[in-house]
Amino acid sequence: SMTDMVLEASKTGERLTEKLRRLSLEVVSDSMKYEQYQSELVRIHGIEIAFSEGILEVTAPVLVPHRKGSYTDYLYKPLYTAFWQWCRKRREEGREIPEFQECTVCFVHLYDRELPLGRVRDHDNMEEKHVLDVISNFFLVSDGGLYADTYHMTRMAGRDATRIFVM
Repeated sequence: SMTDMVLEASKTGERLTEKLRRLSLEVVSDSMKYEQYQSELVRIHGIEIAFSEGILEVTAPVLVPHRKGSYTDYLYKPLYTAFWQWCRKRREEGREIPEFQECTVCFVHLYDRELPLGRVRDHDNMEEKHVLDVISNFFLVSDGGLYADTYHMTRMAGRDATRIFVM
């Protein structure tokens, strides 16, 4: 079917992107150039991070992958890079980098209202663990059940996106 062909082409595109990313890491020996490339990645992926009044807010212009999905790097790698750069910049500016002892992580899954409703997934089919791992690496003392509660909401919006609030 047309849907299957489009999905297959998309997966192939993701795999090629990952291979190109790895190749650029091996080929580009100039660390400044590679760092610049990583900055571009964050900009291209459109990841935004904000922190105010004790709440860390992250916006990514993609949905969290499906639990059964085999390819998940399209979100985690850019997210990791975005957090790394954001924390480095804050450190250089002498600004606070939040560290949460106990927290609630709220995932707001935004679905493009122009697209079919059948795309909306049950919350238990979201692959939140990898996202939580990346957040934990930078901002949480632990992502264990005693320290972090997760909460999910689904809303219709102008475009697909995921907003994550850590509080």
